[in-house]
Amino acid sequence: MVATRVLTPDGVVAADPDWSRALLSRLPGARTGLIAGADAPLATAAAKAALWRDAGAMCVDMETHAAALAARRHGLPLAACRVVLDPARRSVPAAALAGLDAGGVWPVLRVLAGAPGQIATVCVLAAEAWVARRALSRARARLGPALGRYLPPSSLPPSSLPPWSLP
Repeated sequence: MVATRVLTPDGVVAADPDWSRALLSRLPGARTGLIAGADAPLATAAAKAALWRDAGAMCVDMETHAAALAARRHGLPLAACRVVLDPARRSVPAAALAGLDAGGVWPVLRVLAGAPGQIATVCVLAAEAWVARRALSRARARLGPALGRYLPPSSLPPSSLPPWSLP
């Protein structure tokens, strides 16, 4: 997913078109659209559907909106590329959410011990996480270490231009 815009608590931040085109040219098959930011996981299928219906968001995450606000605050161009882990049609099991705050496997295992019916959905989510991690690795390889070198200097403010692009 390549952002065209990012929905933040302070409004919408537009992605830089040059950077977005550069991402899309290197990520065949990537979809584009609005990425919504949230400070907590959007765990239910109903909540994800409401975000699509109300805002037109293609996906939601907990990081991109912070980057968008920082880019706006510092006058920098924004580009965002995300790999979607959990599909909108399915809720995230409570056991998977248990490990987010405390981190680690023990909170997850405690929830699963009390609700073993969630084991299958947690296993599906784990498999999807593996697939997403591989997709992210492929995207990183396709983008390469010098992505910014190929953007027109006009898309960057002078203070952010890399040293190799200065006259």
